[in-house]
Amino acid sequence: MEIILYIVCFLIPLLFNYKFYGFNGSTFLLFIYFIGTLCALYVAFFTTMFDSDRLSIYAVTYHLVCLFLLLFPIVNFGNKLKGYRLDDATLKVFTFVIIFFSFMSLFLYLPDVIEVFKMGLSQARVAFYMGTLKAESDGLLEYLKLPGKGLSLVAPFFLFYYIVNYPEKKLLIYLLLISSMVDVLFTLTNAGRGGLIRWAFVMIYFYLTFKNEINSKLKKYITSSLTILGVAFFSIFMITTVGRFSDREHSILDYILSYAGQPYIYFSYQFFDFFDITSYGTRIFKIFSSDVDDTYYLDMVTGQLDYGTNTFSTLAGDFYKDLGFYFTFLLCLFHFILYLFVYKTNVFNRLKVFKITLFSIMLCIVLNGYFYYQYSSASDTKIFLLVLFFSLFIPVFEKTIVNMQKRN
Repeated sequence: MEIILYIVCFLIPLLFNYKFYGFNGSTFLLFIYFIGTLCALYVAFFTTMFDSDRLSIYAVTYHLVCLFLLLFPIVNFGNKLKGYRLDDATLKVFTFVIIFFSFMSLFLYLPDVIEVFKMGLSQARVAFYMGTLKAESDGLLEYLKLPGKGLSLVAPFFLFYYIVNYPEKKLLIYLLLISSMVDVLFTLTNAGRGGLIRWAFVMIYFYLTFKNEINSKLKKYITSSLTILGVAFFSIFMITTVGRFSDREHSILDYILSYAGQPYIYFSYQFFDFFDITSYGTRIFKIFSSDVDDTYYLDMVTGQLDYGTNTFSTLAGDFYKDLGFYFTFLLCLFHFILYLFVYKTNVFNRLKVFKITLFSIMLCIVLNGYFYYQYSSASDTKIFLLVLFFSLFIPVFEKTIVNMQKRN
C-alpha cells in the first residue's frame, strides 16, 4: 500500500505534465522520481533486501508532501523556460562574468586533476578517503575557486539560451560549454565521478527543455553526443557494479534496483528514529554551524539503530536526519513560499538574471537530490550565496554604467 501511494502520486503528475508539455525537462525530472518508485516496489516485496513491514503510511505521506513542496516550483517554472528572455546588455555582462570566473576555477583545479590521473583513479580515491590525496593548499587560491564553481551551475542555461537565440555566436557557446564543467573537474580532484553525473543530468534537462527550438542539424549532433555519453556512463557503472557485487548474496540486478528504490524505503526506516532535531543544520548547512558538539545527539541516535544511516533517502531524507520532523517541513515549505514570492509576484520582475540563477541552483539541488542532498559542504553553501549576490549585483552594475554613458 505504501509503495503504491508513491507510484500513484508520481505517475499522475508525470502523465499530466507529459500530456501538456511533452517529454521536456520537467517531465524528465518527474520521470526520475517515478522510476524509483517502481524499483522500490520490486526490492521491497520481491527480494529479501529490505523489511517491507517497516514501511509507514505516515512516513510516506510526510515524504510525499515534502518532495512535492520541493519539486513543484522546479516543474512549474521549468515548463515556462522556453519563453524566458533576458535583456541583451545584462546577458552580455553576466555571460562574461560566468566565463571569466569559471575559467579561473578550471585553471586552478587543473593541476590537481593532472596529479590524480598520474596517480591513477582507484589509488587516488583510496588516498582521498585516507586524507592524504591533497597537500595543504593556499587559502587565497581556494577562495578564488569558489565563484567559478558556483557560476558554472548557471552556465548550462546560458549555453542553451545562446544555442537557441544566438546560434551564430559559436565561440561563446563553446566557452559556456567548457564553463559548465567546473564541477566535473572539482570532483575529479577528489578522484570522484559525481560531478560528471550531475553535469550530465543538468545538460539533459536543459536539452529536453529547449529541444524544439534548436535547429535540426544541431539537435542531431547534441542527441548523438548525449547518447554516446549515456552509453559510456552505463558501461562504467556496470563495470564498477559487477566488480563490487559479483560475489554478494543477491543478484547484480537486485543491487542496481536497490540503489534506485531505497530512497523511498529508507525514509520510512528513519522516520520515527529522527523525528526530533539532531544536529541543528551542522550536516547540511555547515556555514551556519561548526560546533563539534552539535553532532552529539545525531551520533547517539545512529549508534542505537539496527540499520546503516549512510544510505539514500532523497534530499528530503537528508534534511530529516539533520533537522527532524518540524524543521524539515518548514524548510521545504520555505522553498515553496520563496518560489511563490520570487516568481509569482511582481517584486522581482526586473531581476531576471537573479530569477534564472536561483532556479538553476534549486534545479541542481532537486534534480541531483533524488538519492541525497549533494551540496552539504560549507563551501557549497557559501557558493550559492555568493552566486546569488552576483546575479543581484550585475544588473545594478550594468544599469549604472549605462546611466553614466548617457550623462557623458
